[in-house]
Amino acid sequence: MKTKEDYQKAIDEIANVCKKHGIFLIGTCETEGIYGEITIGDVAEPDTCGWVLPGDMLTNKIEYRKDIVSINGIGEI
Repeated sequence: MKTKEDYQKAIDEIANVCKKHGIFLIGTCETEGIYGEITIGDVAEPDTCGWVLPGDMLTNKIEYRKDIVSINGIGEI
């Protein structure tokens, strides 16, 4: 079974790849109840995500909610 630390190590690696390529990954439809949609955004143009405010959601930290491990967004702006 993966630990919180195992998950965070994977997220840290993904964050480094995002930084290298100048992109960010952000979940965009959680408020609509769609938990599988991920938008890929350009760090140079973060407003292309529409209503999403990437700076507020790019936490790069996993969250535990009940039995679900999740993250709002990965990357830096």
